[in-house]
Amino acid sequence: MGPTLVIPLNHIFSFLQVDPVPSTSHRHDIVIHPPSFGVPWPTTFPAARQCRYWKLAILACEELVRDMRALRTQTNKRLPDWFSQSNAADPTSNHKERLLVDTSVSAAIYMAPNSAPERIQIIAQLFLLLWTHDVVDSIMQDLLSLSRKEKPGATLEMVPSLTFGSELLDDCHGLLRVVLAHFCTWVCFTREQQRTNFGDLRDYLDYRASDIAADTVSSCVRWGNRLDLQTAELASVQEVVNLAMDHIILVNDLFSFNREKNAAVEEGALFLNAVHYLEGVLGVHSPLAKDLTMQLVWDFESKVTAKIRHLRQCDRQYSAQWRYLDAMVEAAAGNLFFSLTSVRYGAKRHD
Repeated sequence: MGPTLVIPLNHIFSFLQVDPVPSTSHRHDIVIHPPSFGVPWPTTFPAARQCRYWKLAILACEELVRDMRALRTQTNKRLPDWFSQSNAADPTSNHKERLLVDTSVSAAIYMAPNSAPERIQIIAQLFLLLWTHDVVDSIMQDLLSLSRKEKPGATLEMVPSLTFGSELLDDCHGLLRVVLAHFCTWVCFTREQQRTNFGDLRDYLDYRASDIAADTVSSCVRWGNRLDLQTAELASVQEVVNLAMDHIILVNDLFSFNREKNAAVEEGALFLNAVHYLEGVLGVHSPLAKDLTMQLVWDFESKVTAKIRHLRQCDRQYSAQWRYLDAMVEAAAGNLFFSLTSVRYGAKRHD
């Protein structure tokens, strides 16, 4: 997908490769240099970051999978067929369950790397539910009630592994409740008739942002980093957040294209993908559409760089806002590393 880009050490993204110091905001993550692992790194991001607590996130997602399987038995709610083919003694004995857990954990630890243990576990579980959202019907009302402050923190009766303590729910003026509200909004969105025609690329990206639960992801990033920002503070940096999310969308679509195309051909699945969109509107074949998508990825990195540089010159942002911008860059870099190494998107797994 192109050579690794060489960038100067004083680049606007250079903070990504700074080793964490316990007394700083980076207390829970480590630096990853993808080329040192033999991973192609076609980006101006010098590195990515990873949460230290991936083992805890795995355990939390394994418990959730076990609860989901039990929920199917108790309520006859629809779960993917492969859930019923697993060994009850092993929460992830089925290959697809293992893949689901690994995918959810990888996305969480790379996109919200600076999350404390209790936060990365919940973020990973929510990401897992994003990929199996048809199971949330049984807990939707509980999630809505928590998001609306209609009930205190609790362990969900139907899914005991999902625990939202009052302390976590009330921290940062109830930011976790905002996360849950965005998650519920996304579930409702998935039940609507899906669009397939778009006026232009901007129209596509705006719609795709809703499709991939962008608000849920960005609020998870804030919550994972304990960033308590008010509406006006969020608005002042929203343009950069949107650019980072556009980057995440394009990277996701680029590296998931082959899998999604196969699903569309073999299963009749909806094919909502930027590469596919460019194929259609430009009348080009997929190799060129992929190259164009990669060029767009780099263009959005340039736009993020320019906007952050402009904001720094204005120097009107507070520390929490700057940390949010850094965190969204971490999320974009993490999403790229996740996409390049994800078995879900075609990378080989080494057991």
